Amino acid sequence: MNFGLYFLLVLLMLVGNTLTYAQEESEVVKVFDEAITQFQSGKSDLATEGLKKVVEMGVSPELAYQLREKAGYLVFMEMLTEGGDTREAARAFLSISEKETADREINPDKIKAIIERALGGEDSRRAILELSRIGEVAVPHILPYLKDSAKVNNVRSTLVWMSSGAVLPLLASLKSEDKAIQENVVVALGEIGDRRAIPELKWLAEKGSGQVSSLASAALGKIYSPLPVTSAKEEFVRRAYEYYIAPPGVIRRPGAKWYVWHWKNDQLEGQEIPGFLYHYKIAEESCYESLRNDPNYKEGWSLLVRIYFSEYAEAQGSVRTAEINQVSPAELDYYKSIHTSLETARVLATAAGIDNMMLALEQAIRDQDGEVGAMCLDALAGVCTEKDLGATNPIFKALTSPDKRLKYAAAMALVKINPSKSFQNSNLVVPVLVDALGESDARTVLVVDNDPDIRNRFLSILNNKNYAAFGAVDGLEALEKAKTFPTEDLIVLDSSMPGNYSAEYVYNNLKADFRTKNVPIIVISDAKNWKNDQKLFGGENTVVDKGITEPSFLSIVAETLNEEKRRDYKTESRWIAQRAAESLAAIDPARTIFDLRAASKGLAEVLRVRPDVIRAPAIRALGNIGDPAALPALVIVFRDPFANENVRATAAWSIGEIFKKSKNVDPSAYSALQEGLSDWDDMVKISTGLALGKASLQGKDRVVVLSEERYKADRIKPVIDTKPKEPDGTDKKVEKKDGEDLEGLDGLDDGKEKGKDEG
Repeated sequence: MNFGLYFLLVLLMLVGNTLTYAQEESEVVKVFDEAITQFQSGKSDLATEGLKKVVEMGVSPELAYQLREKAGYLVFMEMLTEGGDTREAARAFLSISEKETADREINPDKIKAIIERALGGEDSRRAILELSRIGEVAVPHILPYLKDSAKVNNVRSTLVWMSSGAVLPLLASLKSEDKAIQENVVVALGEIGDRRAIPELKWLAEKGSGQVSSLASAALGKIYSPLPVTSAKEEFVRRAYEYYIAPPGVIRRPGAKWYVWHWKNDQLEGQEIPGFLYHYKIAEESCYESLRNDPNYKEGWSLLVRIYFSEYAEAQGSVRTAEINQVSPAELDYYKSIHTSLETARVLATAAGIDNMMLALEQAIRDQDGEVGAMCLDALAGVCTEKDLGATNPIFKALTSPDKRLKYAAAMALVKINPSKSFQNSNLVVPVLVDALGESDARTVLVVDNDPDIRNRFLSILNNKNYAAFGAVDGLEALEKAKTFPTEDLIVLDSSMPGNYSAEYVYNNLKADFRTKNVPIIVISDAKNWKNDQKLFGGENTVVDKGITEPSFLSIVAETLNEEKRRDYKTESRWIAQRAAESLAAIDPARTIFDLRAASKGLAEVLRVRPDVIRAPAIRALGNIGDPAALPALVIVFRDPFANENVRATAAWSIGEIFKKSKNVDPSAYSALQEGLSDWDDMVKISTGLALGKASLQGKDRVVVLSEERYKADRIKPVIDTKPKEPDGTDKKVEKKDGEDLEGLDGLDDGKEKGKDEG
């Protein structure tokens, strides 16, 4: 019996209180099922007519929602991608079903009353539809009825009709020790046919006892899986990975709230989760199930590491994006509280151990998961030693990644580990850090186009004009890249991308997510799609032709990114450059295999155009390296009267270090230091004196410097008469007490000692 026919029979069995109503509804189901079958057979025209007829028949929002769930989102994504009348028919149907997705939760007493009606009341059909709309939160109230032998068949039928919305709480309820609940849930999961149930059913089939084991085997046989069913631990990780990458076909559930379900204290409990963390939390639970099967299962551990880092990054990004979008104080506090609660996620990821983090890094590189890979590298830098690296290592591989986050993090990690011998790609470490120094407030643009020629054309145009432009080959990659922090300043989106992740799907997903809803989009169109694209994407977005000239395109980009129109949040690039400078400053040139002089030019360039948080460590790095070629740039900073005094003092220190290491004194730098001895800021003067102390000066030169400073007019301070005066201006006579004449001598001794100490 096929899945669609099964639902049709359930529908016909659960007749309500009027025959006409049931007949009308069953006809709608029949027409809908035929339309879906026609579409899957490649007969789009017939499918389109069928969907139009369903809409014209007046399908209720309740039934439309159920039919949508039964067919699955992927079918509708394909219809939307097809365009034309098929897309319009699908959109019309989906708009009806969406009316039921806002919020289906009501109070427990009402849920129990609906369950009673569904299990034998006069209006059972409508009651079952209501339970389906309520979704997974109804399942805890339904489960106790599975113990009632007189009602168990109706209960199972109700759960089956609830379909995918009941699956996750049902899976959690398999941990119940009550055999009636466990066995009937297994049967229901088999009839629902959702492949997310495969891991638990496989585990019960392998390790369950008696009737439960045989029922689980039978249920597995009813569930279609595009891949061969493997061991339970592998199936748990497979499901976890599916949730981790979060395709729409996996996350299908009703209700406005998001829950992770557990069996505790002999009952089913739901923990409410923020929507943007939901898929990670489900993946996390599935990984732990895998590790309960095999605590040494590397695939489970490595994915868990990635999930934990993703949870932390997502919470961190939510706070930053909330600040960008200027949400209300209450909303901002909400996101900050989530971030605080997930601080431990990063700790737990690191606690998983070096081997598991290495494997997580390797998988992140494979999946182009740059943000998580960079977090793995940061963590590894804090725990790795040279012996942990070996001859081949994913850290070495990350140095050549096209994802700059991975490259930069790998170089910084290797500098911190500081191997004593050369290794694979070791010659790239310093050049990569120099590249990172160049990270700035440049605008980031994501170009999404499946045609490599068109994609590369726009990338070339943008990169040649100093935009930081990156490409995505399809909608899925676009969503993954767009939702990492920092979010792009602009997205260029091809309107004709094929597949499930069409331009319309990507666009709607971006606009529905608080992280990306304010990112402007330029849509690339062509003649045949122009009119439709203007209708779909016009308004606040710009639609351009694929053959647009370079000047016209750059003009539109510049206008779209106008400072007056948008708020920016560019601290991430600055942070990367700062960390690169700090990494170079931390290396001891005498104890490293890296050629630090190769960074001198890049570090000197930083002093000219970058903020102080980058300039300060760059100046220290130049002092450590000791390259005289950097002196002109350091002198400019030192002489700049508007520069921060700490930066100027650091520049003096760096000049002194170069004098000391090179054994030569550059005349221009020497002259600048001479001037610095009379600077208005004490910190600059002290640093200048120390710098001159490091210089290899002849005795006569030092005498000149010190003499000039000694006899400058401002070295002599006017004496202020502080003696008490009489009204006529004469000194006031003060009677002295015994021993008072000695107090001055005591003060002199103190002053001498103090001067000695200071000297």
